[in-house]
Amino acid sequence: MSSASRFYRAVLSSSLGTAISRVFGLARTIALGAFLGAGPVSDAWDIAWTLPNAFRRFVADEGLTGALVPAISRAEADEGHDRAREVANTTLAFLVALCSFIVAILVLFSEHAVLAFAYSFRNNPEQLALAAGLLKVTAPLVFLVSFVSFMEGLLNQRDHYFVPKMAPGLLALGMVIGVASGGALGTEPVWGLAFGTLVGGVLHAVVNLPVLWQKWGPIGLRFAFGDPRFRAVAKELSKVIAIGLLAQVNILALRQLLTSVGHGVTTQYSQANRVVDLAQGIIAVGIGSALLPALSKAAANHDQAAIGRELTRALRLAGFLLLPAAAVLVAFGLPVSAILLRVGAYTLSDVQATAGTVAIMTPFMLSIAGINLLKKVFFAYEWRNALLGVGGLGVATTIVLGIALKPAFGLLGIAGALSVSTVVQFALYGWLLRRWLGDDVKTDGLASGVGRMALAAVPTAAWFALIAPFGEWEYGPQSLVNWGVLLGGLVTGGLIYGGIAWMLGVEELTRVVGLVRRRLGR
Repeated sequence: MSSASRFYRAVLSSSLGTAISRVFGLARTIALGAFLGAGPVSDAWDIAWTLPNAFRRFVADEGLTGALVPAISRAEADEGHDRAREVANTTLAFLVALCSFIVAILVLFSEHAVLAFAYSFRNNPEQLALAAGLLKVTAPLVFLVSFVSFMEGLLNQRDHYFVPKMAPGLLALGMVIGVASGGALGTEPVWGLAFGTLVGGVLHAVVNLPVLWQKWGPIGLRFAFGDPRFRAVAKELSKVIAIGLLAQVNILALRQLLTSVGHGVTTQYSQANRVVDLAQGIIAVGIGSALLPALSKAAANHDQAAIGRELTRALRLAGFLLLPAAAVLVAFGLPVSAILLRVGAYTLSDVQATAGTVAIMTPFMLSIAGINLLKKVFFAYEWRNALLGVGGLGVATTIVLGIALKPAFGLLGIAGALSVSTVVQFALYGWLLRRWLGDDVKTDGLASGVGRMALAAVPTAAWFALIAPFGEWEYGPQSLVNWGVLLGGLVTGGLIYGGIAWMLGVEELTRVVGLVRRRLGR
């Protein structure tokens, strides 16, 4: 099988798992809006949810997999499978110890942690106490998410992508069942949500164990922190932790800015972020997961031509899929937000604020997807100092612009600051790669291909803007007219984009359609 075929199959598997997860995440978004609305209680939950997810940047996600996958690949290539498993076991022992420490800090100092992210809660003791109590329940997510990221790294190294990408859907499902059960039983829905989150978190970890055992055999704890190969992993993880600190500063600054604007603003931003993540998560996360193992092997072999081919293929595919998604967010954000969120306690004004934020965050969506792909090259070459430098500049840009724009534009100003910051970071990553890898890394056809895709997306956005006013968006999903406008608009918009892309000779259209047809044919 050619490298292109392997790549597209890996992307399809990863994206399918991510899509399933995002569908459950979409149900979570709807349920939270319906049961909690946008107010003091939902803002308290948002902080209790944000804190463990902020700390996961230290010990999970792409940072962990970016440190683990290259190290495991080298250990297995040099010394065999058993040696690679020893390195994995030692890494797991380290993660267990580190995550236990973080969880203990969050539980013991819950009120202080909440104030670090939402200092304005000091003026509302009940809200502060609620957020602190919820945090004590959700804190173990730090360990659970880290464990899933650890297993994902091992499984990706074995070319398995589906289960770890699907697993977060079980976490979202637990949240949906929890918040709905709390409301049905007459208790506070937010407490049902908290305990449902914990149960879902356990399930989303456990579901990975059978396939991990199949692909790797028994995985346990090995407290051999003096192991030279683990020390190399630990060195990279220390940089991951530093990068996580920067990410946490960014999240902390955003939450402080948002909570200072007024009640409900934090929730409106979080819901907008979930809508944006629905668009880019399925695509960029799936492509990035498939890209890292290929880049790690190419970097280990010093094959810069292969790096150029893999990166160009990934960026073109991401552009092909994300540019029409950007057209939806910019010109069709209100219909999408109304159908998803105009339920229960989430009012029309909340929906409008979310839709406006979604449109402003569209450059963020495109840039963060590109950043996540370019960073895979940095992970493959272990250039984490550059990640620290660019990340630090991004955090500073977000904070300075957010403070400057908040007084005049409120939520939209903060979202705009985030978009500008990510565009700057994307440009810097691209410039650094070009400077360090030079002409040996060919990106032939990247600019022209993405340009043709953008050209196809423009009339698609115009079509969305033309039909959006025909909906009765104050009635949300209860109106059949709204469903007709939304679904009809998305289908015809997709046909417009696909038709123009075909006329312009965008090869990704043929590849994606052919791959899906072959998979469905089985």
